[in-house]
Amino acid sequence: AVRGELAKRGLAAVIVTSADPHNSEYVAPCFKRRAKLTGFDGSAGTAVVTQREALLWTDGRYWIEAERTLDEGWALMKERRG
Repeated sequence: AVRGELAKRGLAAVIVTSADPHNSEYVAPCFKRRAKLTGFDGSAGTAVVTQREALLWTDGRYWIEAERTLDEGWALMKERRG
């Protein structure tokens, strides 16, 4: 569905963050687009979908959870600090 929309609109990628429009600390369920798209519901993460790849970036606090919960076809990109 996402890749079909990318092709239809002539886009190379879509970026889906964990934030809501107000950048709230606690996001209401209606704004949890990244969790719905990826299966990963940790509070920090950014998803990128292209025609060839589906990638999720998150930091070390969530690597184990992401590995367990990401939907099939997603690759975890381990964000490192420093």
